[in-house]
Amino acid sequence: FGADFGVMGEMVDRCTECISAVMLSLRRGFRLRYSGGSELAARVAKSLFQLTEVEQRELFDFGERDAASNSTVLILDRREDPVTPLLSQWTYQAMVHELLGGLRDNVVRMGANSAGSATGNRSGESANQQYVLSALDDEFFRKNMHLNFGDVGMAVKELVDRVSADHKTVKGFETIEDIAAFVEHLPEATEQQGLTAKHVAIMASLSKEVDERSLMAVSGVEQDVCCQASSPSAHYEAVAGIVRDGRVQAMDKARLVLLYAFRYEEEAPREVASLFSAMEGVPGVDRSLMDTMRHLRKTTAAITSRGNLDLFSDKTLSSRFANLAKQHLRGVENVYTQHYPAFARVIERLARGRLPLEDYPFASADGRAGVGGSVGAFRSISDQGSASGAISAAHQRGSKLIIAFIIGGTTYEEAKAVHEMNMEGPANVYLGGTSVTSSSKFMEDACGSG
Repeated sequence: FGADFGVMGEMVDRCTECISAVMLSLRRGFRLRYSGGSELAARVAKSLFQLTEVEQRELFDFGERDAASNSTVLILDRREDPVTPLLSQWTYQAMVHELLGGLRDNVVRMGANSAGSATGNRSGESANQQYVLSALDDEFFRKNMHLNFGDVGMAVKELVDRVSADHKTVKGFETIEDIAAFVEHLPEATEQQGLTAKHVAIMASLSKEVDERSLMAVSGVEQDVCCQASSPSAHYEAVAGIVRDGRVQAMDKARLVLLYAFRYEEEAPREVASLFSAMEGVPGVDRSLMDTMRHLRKTTAAITSRGNLDLFSDKTLSSRFANLAKQHLRGVENVYTQHYPAFARVIERLARGRLPLEDYPFASADGRAGVGGSVGAFRSISDQGSASGAISAAHQRGSKLIIAFIIGGTTYEEAKAVHEMNMEGPANVYLGGTSVTSSSKFMEDACGSG
């Protein structure tokens, strides 16, 4: 993800190894597509093609090759969608990762706060705790990990009420059978109490973060900037109000200003410049943060000008209508969860055979992008015309099995979208990336790539 080509070479090799391992485990022949606007994605796609189609072709041959396959590996570049990792998160799993220092190996360490956290003065008990949050062995987490903050709060209350009711039912024992029944259910009761205490402690910490950082106010403006109709003046006033708010942390202000810049760089350059100037006088904003913001502003403007992604669903009348229709069909749970990840829309279009070949070409042996020129990607086809027809047919047919890999890291918001996609169809999607990123990590990576 960085600018160092030696490090980049190691990263390309590592990505190739990881993706190819998943391909082997699924025992399917995959077509390879990548974001045509990303040199890094193209390098990974070419490396993966070289391994699976040239060096180890027999190993990856499962009887369904190339043009006949309805399975696709899609390689994306995080830098093409900087909006998703910068937004405040409101689902349980995503909030834990964003606000409490990150989920690492399914463990959250309550004292390991994110760069934007305000809770360095937590009480000793909660600050030194670590908890396992795994969907495999924590039924409560499995059921509620994708729910929004308010719904999880209600679920935790129900959990507490249930444990309290169980505790009140314990009375004097009249027979040996009563004692035996109590002892039999004692381990389960103890485990349930521990589970309840864990989720109560986590929710208390999340609630404290939300209150101390005024995240509801920040998030409301974020969602308006990213999801509502274009209104540079009104959005400028809202963002400027947050920048002036002394209760809001510097990192949260920086995220919001960047989101405004990403959307209105061309439409309202004076307002963008004014917000950046205002940020320089904000307490807690140092030179490093301003340099990171300027770098992200510059690189994102260059990337979005290529037009591969419609980050705010507002470039065309059809995209605005489609976004409005999707919100009504999906049902927007609340004003804080209106945003739908751009990469999720890309995956949906791939599944339906509607992903433009000019923007997301097939990989080829020489690394050239093209709608019909990637003859090497279809070795069973001898002539150029047949290759073009096979690619077109494969493109229109869509994909039933997709491995989506995001260089630079995926997010839990995208994981939630993929989870919902897998529940509804029409494809089975595996989502992966070089990491599970957060706003602070994304900005650190951006600084490193500068």
